[in-house]
Amino acid sequence: MNTRYATIQDQNFIDELCQLSYSNKKQWIGYPRVSDLNELLAELKEYENTLDNSILIIEKDSEMIGFTGFLFEPGDDEAFVIGPVFVEQEHTFENVSRLLETLMERSNFKDLFITVPSENHITNRSLKNDDWKNTYKQYEMKYELAYFNSVDLKYDIHPLTNSKGVKFNSVAQLFENVFEWKNAEERLGHYLDDFGMDAAYIEKDGELQGAVLWDDIEDTDFVRLEDVAVHPKARRQGIASELIVHVLNKFADTNKATVFLAVDLDNNNANNLYEKLGFETTMLNCSYKCMKG
Repeated sequence: MNTRYATIQDQNFIDELCQLSYSNKKQWIGYPRVSDLNELLAELKEYENTLDNSILIIEKDSEMIGFTGFLFEPGDDEAFVIGPVFVEQEHTFENVSRLLETLMERSNFKDLFITVPSENHITNRSLKNDDWKNTYKQYEMKYELAYFNSVDLKYDIHPLTNSKGVKFNSVAQLFENVFEWKNAEERLGHYLDDFGMDAAYIEKDGELQGAVLWDDIEDTDFVRLEDVAVHPKARRQGIASELIVHVLNKFADTNKATVFLAVDLDNNNANNLYEKLGFETTMLNCSYKCMKG
């Protein structure tokens, strides 16, 4: 088995495997979860990656049998592993294990991360066998916007589109307190200014009550709801619900079909809230980390 960087001639092969992975739970991938080549290219674009510098074709006896790759920010020493996805007859424990070993040996990244749905038994078993550390488990949930009708909100929602916003520092501080973000202002600024994410917040009497962060992935029909945070003193007042519905309102009657989110397995309050609002669980993702050396 060997790997090589993809070329434009490989696009049809990659597209077919993206569709196979999306429809066959035995080869589901957690992040980035894509249904076809166009969505994969959109995810690469988010990270300023390209097909020929991040996607690897897996070959065996000179035949293409799968693809994998890395999703990374230029200059970073860490990356997300994409896939791997194999043609059906080659999706075996032996092949996945050999591929993971190859990635660990040949990559120049210090830390590697991979997210795999629990239904993908072969890849999960290979990761555990190769001593990758299982860091956390999250449910993926989705809301189909075709079934959503816009809702009137009782709170005023204020946009935060870049790091120059009036409440930028306060929102960053809230995310730091709720999610234990390190370098919160730098991180939020990076998401807003570089990744093109958006945020919004609710305030009352000049005090921040809560904030939401989302990512509208260009050239796709979906949105990712990234984070929702509520100030401890403002909880149980419907703030989180209002912020989530604000995002749904924003993309109702647009070309976006689905809003996705990820929530920790043991976060029962958040799970219950999302279900109450109409989100449905699609899969349980297992995330792993490999620290080289």
